[in-house]
Amino acid sequence: MESNWESTGNSLLEETFEQVKGILASPNWEQVEDSKGIKVCLTNGPNNIPVGKSECVVPKPPERVSEYVSNPNNAERWGDKLKKLEVKEEGQEIKLLYLQLKQKWPIEDREILYVEGIRKDGEAEYLLARSIPLDIPVEKKHTRGQLNLNCIKIEDLGNGNSKLTLLVQLDPCGNVPSRGLRKIQQNISGLLKGVKEVLDH
Repeated sequence: MESNWESTGNSLLEETFEQVKGILASPNWEQVEDSKGIKVCLTNGPNNIPVGKSECVVPKPPERVSEYVSNPNNAERWGDKLKKLEVKEEGQEIKLLYLQLKQKWPIEDREILYVEGIRKDGEAEYLLARSIPLDIPVEKKHTRGQLNLNCIKIEDLGNGNSKLTLLVQLDPCGNVPSRGLRKIQQNISGLLKGVKEVLDH
């Protein structure tokens, strides 16, 4: 039987799955970066926060990519601001995770409490993540941000190659101008290059 956080988390991930498919189908993407084999785009998202997207191809089959990105110890997609990442609970199909990201003083470090799990359709596999509202206190000198959606889509290109598409919408919470919100989504999307560097070898 599922625990409360699991059933809530699975509902949130199902919602996120439908949302992700809708956003990926949007024609309104603006390319903002193209370097080291990574294309980064932005589009308008829900809650007046942009959604970032990045894409790349790696010389690994989908099952190898999925095994790598779904392991919390392989945290390149969070970049060098990652301070802490721990698995709080493990359910049957999803995990409850806690993440801390360093910020420059005087901005408080951010923390995110989120669920993560895999969903599949006929086209690809999706590693989905989203914040979950649980009554767990915020650590001192931290602000809890909201991961509204996060997804790594893994498509099989054949011949041992895969296409990765990363989608993200992170609300850092606190006073952030709209230009800053765009930059946050762009920066996090660009972190896919860390995953690509590992999987290219």
